[in-house]
Amino acid sequence: MPQTLAFDLGGSSLRLAIIEADGRFLASVRKPLAIQSPDGVVFDVDPLDWWRAFVDGCSELAAGGHDLAVVSAIAGCGFTRTQVFLDALDRPVRPAIPFQDSRSAKLLKEIAASGPDNVRQSISGLGPYDPLSRLLWIKRNEPRNWAQVRKVVEPKDFINLMLTGIAASDKISQTPMARALEERDNDVLAALGIDPSILPDTLSPFAPLGRVRSGLPGPLSKLAGIPVHCGSIDTWSCVLGSGALVPGVAYSISGTSDVSGVISEEAYTAPGLLTVEWGAGLWQLGGPSQGAATRLKWALERFCPNAPAPQTLEAAINGTGEVPLFLPYLDGERTPWWDPDLRGAFLGLATTHLGGDFVRAVAEGMNYLSREILSRAEQATDTPCQPRLFLRRFGKQPDHVPAESRCAESACVRS
Repeated sequence: MPQTLAFDLGGSSLRLAIIEADGRFLASVRKPLAIQSPDGVVFDVDPLDWWRAFVDGCSELAAGGHDLAVVSAIAGCGFTRTQVFLDALDRPVRPAIPFQDSRSAKLLKEIAASGPDNVRQSISGLGPYDPLSRLLWIKRNEPRNWAQVRKVVEPKDFINLMLTGIAASDKISQTPMARALEERDNDVLAALGIDPSILPDTLSPFAPLGRVRSGLPGPLSKLAGIPVHCGSIDTWSCVLGSGALVPGVAYSISGTSDVSGVISEEAYTAPGLLTVEWGAGLWQLGGPSQGAATRLKWALERFCPNAPAPQTLEAAINGTGEVPLFLPYLDGERTPWWDPDLRGAFLGLATTHLGGDFVRAVAEGMNYLSREILSRAEQATDTPCQPRLFLRRFGKQPDHVPAESRCAESACVRS
């Protein structure tokens, strides 16, 4: 039976799995990753770390007795709003700038204060998490690197590039970058010094991108010649896989970041939310917040050090009694506030609160934020959604979402 090698590149790990044509998972591995920051503002990550994790993961699958020679296709997804800067030979020019980074905030203020009128108008409303802001920062602060940039792609596109030698992307992944450039006229782009040709060619997420090139290391040599499909961002892929990519359905995904939204047949807008086309007659209204698993990891390390994480987390979440209210803005926030200067807080502290209470407070704070995003989307689309929980854990075959889940809230948990 044909087998697919699937990958999910996240901020905290790369997951690889071999999947049968009927959807059964034969094997899976997880390779830890990290995105480092010296100050909670500047975040950098070496794209080659992702590739090394991919090679190591394939080696681990092969060592477990799984012959990669029987794999007939590769398909993957990855975290988004992260820019990988490539030169004319498709090599990384500098570390990738991931979704949490807000280094361009100061530059945006400078341009707004002293830039030409048409430029100041054009960047009005632009935030430090926007891809165009990152391009402007590199152009201003790293002119030698900027002079080498020829293409900007997303993380999963870099894995595909290393497999096939082709630097391309999909329309959904590239929406933020394409919109940033296409909405500005040529005079503004010329004044900003941005050439739209840095946008890669785009395909359908389902389309074959190319075939695995020969000469790759270790067990990857057995994959030579098989097709690699383009894939898309992790959020879209998770919503699709959970059955929530249907008008009238809401979703809430929890992973390294939380992402929540409502799917509709037409474009709606709401304060602080992103309106993104996710297919023919499909629009998403919602957006990502800064952290979920990362916040829980922080809470466990700070308030329950040296305790076994899974058991401690389960006990905390199942606890009873009042806990503090947690504002989860530890290093700024994206949806719905888009403010890199926001910071977190615990409110309502008491001497009776223990470590587990703080962990539960962090979990609840992230849920309240997701609920705020969903509430705004529901009101804008006039789509009230009732909670239904569909767990999606990488490495387990997902259940089919029942037909009655239409107009239901689908909660997808990536682990």
